[in-house]
Amino acid sequence: MAAVTDVVEHACSYDMAAEFVDGMDVLAVKAATERAVQRARNGGHPTLLEVRTYRYMGHSMSDPLHGVYRTKEEVEEQKKRDPISHLGLKLKEEGALDDAGLDAMEAEVRAVAEAAVKFADESPIPIRQSSTRTSCPTEHMPTLTYRDALNQALREEMQRDPNVFLMGRRSGSTRAPTR
Repeated sequence: MAAVTDVVEHACSYDMAAEFVDGMDVLAVKAATERAVQRARNGGHPTLLEVRTYRYMGHSMSDPLHGVYRTKEEVEEQKKRDPISHLGLKLKEEGALDDAGLDAMEAEVRAVAEAAVKFADESPIPIRQSSTRTSCPTEHMPTLTYRDALNQALREEMQRDPNVFLMGRRSGSTRAPTR
């Protein structure tokens, strides 16, 4: 388990600006993103935004919606905070959109998503094509494990460009990169 549980706390190690944002508030996310963009444009410095939302679905198909580590009541309570629904209500309250406008927007978004799914379903599966490069004969290539190749590539890139760094967190029992 990491001693620091909020990702935003890691930013100070890299002399970065950081903000924690309620990801269930669309307008708060928009405002934080605008501040980060402005900061980058004014000084060229990155901002780490930790945007926390609630995941209604499980991690995977084998992860149930509720029952293992959260209750059905918890999920239902969080659904009351749905950021899209709340934004729709706010737009209606401010007179920016009425029910018909919201319905039209939802229909348009749904149509775009369905078209994308249809395109993906009807597209052929890409076929991997072998490389025809001959400038680097394979008999002179060193044999590396994936880990060694990744470490070598990272080391070379970090030496080449001082602006490159690697940041990660340990997860579970794996030893993910932490520098």
